[in-house]
Amino acid sequence: MKQLPPRIVLAVDQDEATHRALARLGESQGFLAGGFQDFQDFSDWFKDQCEHPTISNFICCMVLDVSMLAAMKEAKLPSVIYDIPKLYIGTPHFSCELNKLASMGFFDFLEKPFTLQRINERLNAAFIHHEKILGGTQHVSECYARMSKREAQVGSLVVLGMTNLEIAAQLGISIKTVKAHRAKVMKKTESETIVDLIRFFDSYSSLNGCAPT
Repeated sequence: MKQLPPRIVLAVDQDEATHRALARLGESQGFLAGGFQDFQDFSDWFKDQCEHPTISNFICCMVLDVSMLAAMKEAKLPSVIYDIPKLYIGTPHFSCELNKLASMGFFDFLEKPFTLQRINERLNAAFIHHEKILGGTQHVSECYARMSKREAQVGSLVVLGMTNLEIAAQLGISIKTVKAHRAKVMKKTESETIVDLIRFFDSYSSLNGCAPT
């Protein structure tokens, strides 16, 4: 049996308590935990990864405080970092930032304060997600191929946060037709929630060498 790469969690958070919590989880769950409390240190590492992506040797997840999002929003992510599932953490004030988070590569959002059990659940899900990315991309491509051109258009506009009415106006179709396409998109991409759909289009865009806009 092929041995899987080691698992690692990288945290970018000024709060030392976050790093301590992840370190404790790592010891009990068998993953490595590291990270950055200073954004400049993270920025230097990030630039180095663009040229020498050593992080590709790990099954990885990143835990990012959304307060740092503004400083990162202009960054151009290399595919190896874009593919890494990202758990954003912050106050409820930031829970409406899904579209911005998706442009950085999005997996989930957790409100502070969070329990160790909750973040452990999401970390495990993120590891599984990244393992699937590293293990192959055929399933995502097959799911996308199931959609018609119009369904793919509707799905991409849903991910951008547009309403059914706005999508209907842009594509010149009825709201009833939009709803029908939207239901088919959710089924064909195996998405149960909008977050799942964002994640799907996130993965597909990454496979094709570009980040979703």
